[in-house]
Amino acid sequence: MDRDMDLLREMLGSYIEAEDSNCYAHNELPLVPDVDRDIILAHRQLLFDAGYLVPFTDTYGQCTRPGNGFKYSVSNLGYDFHELTQDTTVWEKTKELAGKAGSSTLEVMFEIAKALVKDKLETMLTGGKAQ
Repeated sequence: MDRDMDLLREMLGSYIEAEDSNCYAHNELPLVPDVDRDIILAHRQLLFDAGYLVPFTDTYGQCTRPGNGFKYSVSNLGYDFHELTQDTTVWEKTKELAGKAGSSTLEVMFEIAKALVKDKLETMLTGGKAQ
């Protein structure tokens, strides 16, 4: 299986935009049309590995374990990645620059997207004038 960055981004967005974005049972999967369940499961694990999804804990810091298994939620890092890449222009430019750099890891893509957003903000703050 190849890692699909567009799918990872889409899955993360679907978790965040879900009606109850607080917590998901392990058997709940985002609705992604025409994508095999095993591919979704593998990509969900990648989101866990990257720290974008985390076990959901109750107020005592215990991971909840309902009858259908553990629950999980989107981490602060996951929300940050979503915020940085929800603009399609930023996402496409991020993928382009990552490809040119020869590295398409989530960490590198996060940093590229962050740099692009910072550049956009700098332009807004300076009115497009170089400092």
